[in-house]
Amino acid sequence: MNRTIITDKQSIYLIIMFLVGTATILIRGIEAKQDLWLSIILAMLMTLVICFIFARLHYLFPHRDLFDILEICFGKLIGKIIGLLYIWFAFHLNALILTYIDFVFTTLAFPKTPGIAFNILSVVVGTYTVKLGIEVLARWGKIFLPILIFIITIFVLLLIPEINITNIHPIFSSEIGPIIKGAFSAFSFPFGEIVIFTMVFSSFETRKSPYKIYIIGLLIAGILLLILGMTYILVLGINTAATQYFPAHLAASRISVGRLLQRAEAVVNILFSIGTFAKFCICLLATCIGISKIFALDDYRFIVTPISLLMLILSYFLHDSVMEWVEWGIDVWPPFAFLFQVIFPIIILIVAEIKRRTLKNSLI
Repeated sequence: MNRTIITDKQSIYLIIMFLVGTATILIRGIEAKQDLWLSIILAMLMTLVICFIFARLHYLFPHRDLFDILEICFGKLIGKIIGLLYIWFAFHLNALILTYIDFVFTTLAFPKTPGIAFNILSVVVGTYTVKLGIEVLARWGKIFLPILIFIITIFVLLLIPEINITNIHPIFSSEIGPIIKGAFSAFSFPFGEIVIFTMVFSSFETRKSPYKIYIIGLLIAGILLLILGMTYILVLGINTAATQYFPAHLAASRISVGRLLQRAEAVVNILFSIGTFAKFCICLLATCIGISKIFALDDYRFIVTPISLLMLILSYFLHDSVMEWVEWGIDVWPPFAFLFQVIFPIIILIVAEIKRRTLKNSLI
């Protein structure tokens, strides 16, 4: 397979859009209540440690993605088995994203339109984009990330008149348990999902590029999500925000600038659409790259369409309601994702370091 190098800046753009994408209309870490900011900062610190692991693996194995690294560290059989598990992780995550798209648009924006219409549109456009390659996706990110940040900035500024600072009082009122639980929740989604990029990234501008890419992308995305989460609480209050599946829309409904701007929920839908599209494409790309590596295919492009259709089919068997989807995301997803986001990466790094030292000693 041909190896493609995208610039460090383009890689950072993709990471930011991926992490911010599906989380813009939710509040992760809400278990900490007014101390949400503490949970998000802790989640970012946890992810920072994992990012160092990913960057170290890229450094040890230049021009290799996760699937190559697995076979080098564990041999073909075990490497392929773990690789298949990661493929399932990306595949399942993308089916969840399609379910998410369905629920958001049919619940909040177009209740009379069948959800499958939005999912088919996502699959068609996403499939076309992924077939064009990561270079095109990266250029798309370069164009749309500034738009995403601009929309977030204007959205927050317009909500300033609705902010009530007492909504975050008393500060440090939560016990350590809820704060840790909130941090774990925010880590599993969206921060820890950055592991998907180990399946996509292989070649970089320099060997030290992965450190810069992962860290800068994480920090910018984390700051944006922290600002959004705290804004929702400051505007709605913790009790209201905690009971809303999608608090961004309720917050947006408070915006009214005379006759100039009303029904700002449409702005939230645009924000959600841009970010979710980026995440869908990256997960689809990761899945197809993984399958092509595991089964020694020359090119991943010819399997993009059938894989995306399978994701579409799976999305309709996962959850029957928004409530079920949210409860699953709170109770099941964190421990399930922890295996792929933390346990496997640590094991892979340990084996990689042992192999490196063994090889180094054998050459002395």
